[in-house]
Formats: sequence, C-alpha cells, structure tokens
Amino acid sequence: MTEKKFKETEIGLIPEDWHLIPLGKLITFKRGHDLPIKERKKGKYPIIASNGIVGYHNEFKAKGPGVIIGRSGNLGKPFYIEDDYWPLNTTLYSINFHDSDPKFVYYFLKTIPLNEFNSGSAVPSLNRNHIHTLEIIVPKKPTEQQKIASILSALDNKIKLNSQINKNLEEQIHLIFKNWFVDFQPFKNCKFKNSSFGEIPKEWKIYDFKDFLKIRVEKSNKQNIPKFSITNNGIQNRDEKFKKNLSSPSSKFKLVYKNDLIFGMSREILNWGLMNDEIGGVSSAYNVFIIEKLNPRYLESFIKHRIVYFKDIIKPASREGQGIDKNILFDKQIYVPPNNIIEDYYRIEDKFVNLINNNNKEIDNLASLRDILIHKLISGEVDVSNVEI
Repeated sequence: MTEKKFKETEIGLIPEDWHLIPLGKLITFKRGHDLPIKERKKGKYPIIASNGIVGYHNEFKAKGPGVIIGRSGNLGKPFYIEDDYWPLNTTLYSINFHDSDPKFVYYFLKTIPLNEFNSGSAVPSLNRNHIHTLEIIVPKKPTEQQKIASILSALDNKIKLNSQINKNLEEQIHLIFKNWFVDFQPFKNCKFKNSSFGEIPKEWKIYDFKDFLKIRVEKSNKQNIPKFSITNNGIQNRDEKFKKNLSSPSSKFKLVYKNDLIFGMSREILNWGLMNDEIGGVSSAYNVFIIEKLNPRYLESFIKHRIVYFKDIIKPASREGQGIDKNILFDKQIYVPPNNIIEDYYRIEDKFVNLINNNNKEIDNLASLRDILIHKLISGEVDVSNVEI
C-alpha cells in the first residue's frame, strides 16, 4: 500500500479515479417486509431485523449477497450477508449495487453516521429517500473497491476464526468440568454417598449457600469507580457496553469487589456473574454477596453447569426485571471436592483459558487495526492499486 494521489475538483481534493456521486448511485435501498412471528416457518433463510439475525424462515425476500441497515430501532447499523434472506420492515435492504462491490459498500456504510439521519418522527427512523441523496466520494473501479474490501475482510475473517476457536475451547472446558464434577468419571473407583444431587464421591462435602455467602451492602457515589451491569452474558463494563449512566452523580450505587457473587435483574434467564476486577459499582437493586470459605472459581463453574438448579431463585413479581429470592438462594446446596482435586482441575482449565485470553488479545488488536484502516482506505488516503487479490 502506498500514499494515494489526489486531484483538484470543484469540491476540493479527491483521490484520482474516484468520483462524487449520490449514495443512491452506490446502493439503492428498499424498505423491508413484515413477517409476524406466528407466520414464520422453520427454514434456512435468515430473518434480519435492525439488530441482526433474529430467526430463520422457509422463504426469502431478497437475494444475497446483501447489505442491510437498521431503519428503526438500531438506526443505520449495516449488516452484510452472503446468502438469500428475509429483511424485516425495521430495515432497509439493498436492491441494486449499481456494479459496486457489495462488501465494499458494507464497509463504506460503516464509516457514515447514518444514525444521525433520523427522519424526525416521534419514533426514530431512517428514510431511504433522504440518505439516497447523500453526496459521497468512492472509487470508480469495482476492482479498487474489491481490493479495499479484501483487506478489511481478511482482518474480519481472522477475528471470526479466533472467535470460533474460543467458542470451541469454551465447549471443551464445559465438557471437562462435566466429566469431572457432574459425571465423576475420574472418581468412578471411589466410594459414593447419596445426596440431593444423586450419588457423589463419599469424601466430598456438601454446604448450604447460607454457610458461605454474606450479603454485601456497602455503597458509594464516587464517580471514579468503574460501573458494571449484570446481563445473561455475565458482568459487563458499562463504559464499553452501555450509553446510559448507572445513576445520577448524587445517587449511591453498591460497591463490589473481586470474587463477589452478583445477581442482576432477571426475568426468564438468571443474570449473574463473579466479579473479576478489584473494585466496581453496580445498581443498588442488585444482590451482592461475599464468598467465604469456598473457592469462588469453583462456585462460578458449579452455577454455570447447573444453572437450571438455580432458576427458581428469580423472584416472581409483576415487573419485567426481577431480583432474586435470597431465602431460596441460601437454601441451595453445593458439593465441594477436596482442594487438591479443585487445584488439579483448574491447572487443566487454565491451559484453555490462556489460549482464549491470547485469542481475545489478538481479536482486540485486529479490531483496532481494522478500525484505523477502514477510514484510511475508505477515504482514499491509502493507495491499494498495487494490492493483489
């Protein structure tokens, strides 16, 4: 890649062999189609809403490859799909690429703040007629578009591969834990005893949750403490995942510390997590517990692998997001192997965790590189004429 040459035009300098056109001459959009949930039939064609794939159907409305953007809800976010699909009416989808490269168009749209083109109605929405007239500068030649797309796709493909590898590693961790602590395969020659979970190795101890959990009630309003939310994917840093503030500057939030067990607001799925950072703040509505006299990591693994056992701690109420019934939680039990067995197991799991962490670091580095390159490539700042594809 070399520095791009520019030419003088009526709007200023633009890259050579690029031109100024309306967005509608790069891609023409059409509003998506209704498909009520009750009318959806099992099939292979993705159903795409403004937040991505939400299901599958036995019919399609659009041929792939396609580029879809959120029309309402998740306004303006672009998605790319290779296969035939059904775009819902919360989206705008491509019906004509005008000889442009579809993957380039997808990356190009990622650089435009389409969410700022709200039509001004009571419900935020994107009007295709408004964005079709937007003046843009793009390469004239599809080959140059393809080269730009190939560079960015290579990075995204590696990110996707690493994510798939991590998913496989996580599945292996799940299977190994199940083999050791649910099926008890390494301990088949040991003596067993009856428990509320069925037969378990005789030397293993059983504890009630009230024996090792202590309620944490400490609060603060110091704004320099990082804030977290609990979702069905565990603990999420609010600065990275959410735009809304946890509380007003004058309001107090609950303090949480490393290895605290936290339960968020739940409905059908239990939202919970183990705190990995040294300190943080969560909603005062959350339930926070100090773990005493028990390996926090083993407790986390136990809950993950027996999550159905804990579903009944979600407190029934009329609100959508509910807390937990602490009395039911305290009556729950856990079986605990001797420390040497826990240590032996986590020596094995740590090897997988290290691989996952290394892959995640590479994913972050690749994503950062892609985000830097996408603007340099899409703007023409970097010349790709010598790139081979």
